[in-house]
Amino acid sequence: MGEEQSPPAAPERRRETRRPCAPGRELLMLALPGPEFLWGQAVNASSQGVALLLGRALPVGVAASLLNTRAPPGTRLVSRVRIARVEAWPQGDGWVVGCEFLEPLTEVEVRSLVPDPGSRRDAGPRLNGSR
Repeated sequence: MGEEQSPPAAPERRRETRRPCAPGRELLMLALPGPEFLWGQAVNASSQGVALLLGRALPVGVAASLLNTRAPPGTRLVSRVRIARVEAWPQGDGWVVGCEFLEPLTEVEVRSLVPDPGSRRDAGPRLNGSR
């Protein structure tokens, strides 16, 4: 009776674990209502969402489309998303923009963003990539 209880932990908002993306996985974002085109590097992804490193912040709730230039044949090249979260990139300039897919990706589509198991690639995303 006299024992204090800690407050309940905040529930995890993600429905599944995000996996780190392979270095250099760039996606082209078409943000609305601009339209505005932005290249972003994928930081992590799941079938439910992807985090992108962008050069500027976007408002939460904005609708956008993502073009995955490495999508395997027979899968979607373009996915519709909603901006769900925005925070400053802790490792330098830029913004991490969390996007929620309006229609979940298939496992094959997710694998086009994340490295193959056992691959030995270095370093994650950089804001000033090849573009």
